[in-house]
Amino acid sequence: EGDSMAEFVTENPLRPRQNAAIAALLNTGKIPDAAAAAGVTTKTVDAWLKAPYFSAALRAAEAEALRGLSRRLAGLGEAAADALSDALDERQPIGIRLRAADLVTQRGPALAELTDIIARLEAIEARQ
Repeated sequence: EGDSMAEFVTENPLRPRQNAAIAALLNTGKIPDAAAAAGVTTKTVDAWLKAPYFSAALRAAEAEALRGLSRRLAGLGEAAADALSDALDERQPIGIRLRAADLVTQRGPALAELTDIIARLEAIEARQ
């Protein structure tokens, strides 16, 4: 108990076939694809998924993939905001303007809320 996921994964290194299965799961999310990439049966991949060390490694790989995606999307934020601004131009067809307005009014408050949650979480972590 108390071991971090990274420590747990380090203590249970994966075999090359398991790494291939994880890579395929990240790419397609399909067990048959993971089995084919690893050169094993789907039953084997199912068994690996039930093993704590394998599922921990998969979760860690998924988390890293999401962090990478988040970094990439954050870099596109300004371009996306510019595109929305352009789409809201009165010279655009009404359908495009309405869709852009819907995105701004629906996603804007959610982004503000997420930003607030992150700030509160950082404050909690700073106190610990």
